[in-house]
Amino acid sequence: MATEWLCRAARQGHPAAQYELGRIYAGENPRSPSRGRKLMRTVAANQDLSQAQAWFALAGANGHAEAAARADDLAARMSVTERAAAEALRADWRRIPCAYDEVFSQDA
Repeated sequence: MATEWLCRAARQGHPAAQYELGRIYAGENPRSPSRGRKLMRTVAANQDLSQAQAWFALAGANGHAEAAARADDLAARMSVTERAAAEALRADWRRIPCAYDEVFSQDA
């Protein structure tokens, strides 16, 4: 499954994969959605701004300029609580949820 590989790549420090997860958690559709039923679930991605900001910041720290800008923009719009949650996620970033059923709603 593509999402599994995206998660693996992100957890290995690949900035493009981290950026893509940031987009997904920001509520955007993946660039290369799966076919069939999984495609329908992309519409119901579980938005989590703290996780989005954490993935963007990680990608930015790994050299992804657009991700760094998105991380800064998102942080400026987040509450103090959301920013603290994002910081905690970055501190233990290999444990940020990443499995398909953690990213996408099971209600779709």
